[in-house]
Amino acid sequence: MPVLQPYQLLKRCLLNDDLSVNYFLDPTDSTKKLDGTASVLTGADGQVMVQMPKLYSAHRMSGNKHIYRASLSPAPGLALHPAWTKNGEIVDYRYMGAYEGYITGGKLCSISGVLPTVSQTRAQFRAAAAARGTGWRQLDFWLVQAVQLMMVMEYNKYDMQAAIGAGLTTYPAWPNGPQALTGNSNSIGDVTGYVASTPTKWAATTAYGLNVLAIPLATQNGYTYKCTVAGTSGGTEPVWPTVIGNTVVDGGATWQCIRITGYLSYRGIENFYGHIWKFVDGINIIADRHPWVSNTDTQFADDTTTNYEDLGVTLPSTNNYQQTLHNLEFAILPASVGSNYIGDYYYQNIGNRIGLVGAGLDNGANAGAFCWLLHYASSASSAYIGGRLNA
Repeated sequence: MPVLQPYQLLKRCLLNDDLSVNYFLDPTDSTKKLDGTASVLTGADGQVMVQMPKLYSAHRMSGNKHIYRASLSPAPGLALHPAWTKNGEIVDYRYMGAYEGYITGGKLCSISGVLPTVSQTRAQFRAAAAARGTGWRQLDFWLVQAVQLMMVMEYNKYDMQAAIGAGLTTYPAWPNGPQALTGNSNSIGDVTGYVASTPTKWAATTAYGLNVLAIPLATQNGYTYKCTVAGTSGGTEPVWPTVIGNTVVDGGATWQCIRITGYLSYRGIENFYGHIWKFVDGINIIADRHPWVSNTDTQFADDTTTNYEDLGVTLPSTNNYQQTLHNLEFAILPASVGSNYIGDYYYQNIGNRIGLVGAGLDNGANAGAFCWLLHYASSASSAYIGGRLNA
């Protein structure tokens, strides 16, 4: 029998608040349980999470190339990946939210059919995750690193836009809010896939075909519009509706206010990159581009090195595409920028900073699974920044 790789065992499940699995989902259709009966993805049966089995890994340099190994079981030269030493204890499984995070009742959720929560600080997302119970947290640095490692091993490259798809990154401008409800990838379950949603900016006296997507020209209002009657637009920009389903006649065309149905999903993790930036906890950038990390959620805090580990490297001082990576055993972080060898962009700033990963709707080629935004202070909150539930 072939040896299974860690990424082949990622699968969606419903996780109870006590961190027990309620049930697993059909691997190709998340609207069903394994037995074919209907699943409940609203939170009533638990949070929709992607289960990740414990993995062992190793890294070495061969000339200027990074060589990675990973296994589901111990082997000579391999060490337990830090993601599975959670809160000081070795765990068999880690869990990442299948969807971008949504806060309701003061708790961070991973549920289907909602617009991701934005405009909160990292500390607010942290508190909402912890409110779910012991062992819950928001997206953390070491589990991000584990997913990145699995992607590199599966595709033998860092450029996931080339390997999987652009994701929700191709908007011509930031539309001033998330555009996709969670769960658009439910129809493919644990399968990796991508459905494009690429709008243009509205233009006057322009022929538009049926189902073409557009966003306003003058002022972005947080919505996308679909052409439901093909025709030529008017000479002046219409007054765009801001109620989902409402329409506006625009010359010979008609537009409907919508939420998009596009998504990118890597083995059950919807929009790991793209759509909105996601906060990453357990990493603080201290004293100008020095990363400190932790995997103990009760000690997660901003602007501190207390109870954090110094990775012992300095990150680049310039915004640009990542060119080379640091020689680190478990972490994949840029050492230099300039030529686009890695495929993803890197953003930085001086002073104490926090981590965000993945990029958003209008970041284009800059976006990707390895795109880091280490630019913002811990007080940052924005309509293009959200979170994700982890356990």
